Formats: sequence, C-alpha cells, structure tokens
Amino acid sequence: MPVIDFSELPENFRVKISEEASKDLWHRVDEFGGVKKLAEAFDYSSSKIYNWKSKNLALPLDFFRQIMGENNTEEITLLKGPGSSGKIKDPEFPLKISEELLTRVEASVKENSEGTPIYITPEKSLAERFAELLEKLGKIEYRVYSRDSRFELRYPKFLHEI
Repeated sequence: MPVIDFSELPENFRVKISEEASKDLWHRVDEFGGVKKLAEAFDYSSSKIYNWKSKNLALPLDFFRQIMGENNTEEITLLKGPGSSGKIKDPEFPLKISEELLTRVEASVKENSEGTPIYITPEKSLAERFAELLEKLGKIEYRVYSRDSRFELRYPKFLHEI
C-alpha cells in the first residue's frame, strides 16, 4: 500500500488547522519577532500573512511547515489544493492509498477538458466502491452523476495529483 507522508505533499497545497494549533502557530510567529520580520526572513508578503491570520484562511503548506515543522499533522483539519479546488476534511496522515484505488484510477479515471478527474463506470456499485476507497483518505468532496447508462464520480484535481 503506497503511503504519502505529509512532508511529501506539494508546497502549493494548503491546510487549515485547529483553533489550538492556530494559537500556537501565531504565538510562534510573535516569538519570531512578528509578522513583518517573519515575512522578510521567509520572503512572504506581510499583507498575505495578516490576511491568513485575520480571515482564518487555509495556510500554504510551505508556510505551515516552516513554522510548525515537517510532520506536525495532528491538528490539521483540512487539506486543500491550490486555488479554490476541493478539499479533504480530517485527513489521516500519512495518506494510505490502497492498491485497489490506484488500480481503479489507472483503469477507469479520465480527465475532462478542465483537468477534473472523473471515475467512469457502468455500474452504480462500482462508483459507490470507488467513493468508499476515496473516503479512507478523509472526508472528500465528490459528486456522482448518472449519464447515458453510466456513472461518473468527480473528485478534486489536487487529489488526483497525489
């Protein structure tokens, strides 16, 4: 079973963290000398950092790793791709991707013109099984459509990248 550690995820992914972890993160930023010093040291825009803090936004993975460490995953409540892509709520790290899921992806997943992965099958039970396999990674947003005697399950692009 392939396993993906938190430290192996692409830097353009984003995370949301628990309230307690958030307090700890911003306390560490303050200990560093504040947002401005941190922004200068790590080449971030201080206005972006202020936005992440004040709006409780998902934090860039590279920022989170620099402040909290490579494998500090206990308090991660959400994993997102870049932009406004889908998400995994309550991800379990390391991500354990079953051989069955990989086989189904390889055999039955196509990407549409926007790059969205679509699992296509003629049987509803197979679409349900694919959804079960995805959900072993965490609570994943996906949609199932019934079209022309086949089922299409669409899931987030960033998850397909993993």
